[in-house]
Amino acid sequence: MQFTHEHQELQRNLKRFIDSDINPHIDEWEAAEMFPAKELFKKMGALGFLGIAKPTEYGGLGLDYSYAMAMAETLGHIHCGGVPMAIGVQTDMATPALARFGSDELRAQFL
Repeated sequence: MQFTHEHQELQRNLKRFIDSDINPHIDEWEAAEMFPAKELFKKMGALGFLGIAKPTEYGGLGLDYSYAMAMAETLGHIHCGGVPMAIGVQTDMATPALARFGSDELRAQFL
């Protein structure tokens, strides 16, 4: 797939976030055998990274799955395996069923 300017802009923004908010802390998180998922996910959600392909009425960006693939590719810039895996679980395992089958109340609360 060939990414558009919009895909590349998403990747640039995510890479900037990775370089400022994730990679500088990897060694510390690895030594502690944990990372601050709640805080990190809150920041990522506020920037729109956790709701790329989720409906706009529930806070997502409403973009097609190609943008989620651009994000997944960019997560490869994280200097460990656990953090991008946790992000992928959140974006591609935990929330898709909720977005598709959850009640309006659950979607409003968790998406």
